[in-house]
Amino acid sequence: MKTISTRVISAIVAVIIVISVIYFYDIQGLRLLVYLTPFLAVRELVRMLFKPGEASGLQIFFVLLTLIIFFINARAPDFSMLGVASLSVIFCAFCILNEKKCADLEALKFFMSKGILGFIYVGILPGLAF
Repeated sequence: MKTISTRVISAIVAVIIVISVIYFYDIQGLRLLVYLTPFLAVRELVRMLFKPGEASGLQIFFVLLTLIIFFINARAPDFSMLGVASLSVIFCAFCILNEKKCADLEALKFFMSKGILGFIYVGILPGLAF
């Protein structure tokens, strides 16, 4: 029960912070929140996708690709799907080259699909909301 109460309290605090930023800073505050979202979310995504102390080069590469996808979607929405597709292919190729993390093809497929899903949730959606 401790984790549920902690999550409820942190959600209430987050809602209060979001409402106060939007109230005091108007549209600029909303843009600031949208820009901060990928930086905070990619940290959580890396914690879910990678085990602690494992594949730090792949972690850095994944974070960079996710932030590049976000900035492409935020600044050049006309080229967003081209950028997402090409960076996803680069990520898949890099995962295949560093396959020692995965025991078999099923584990590699699962890892790559979680990475691509992370690109969507952390890179594309906040970028399109901007």
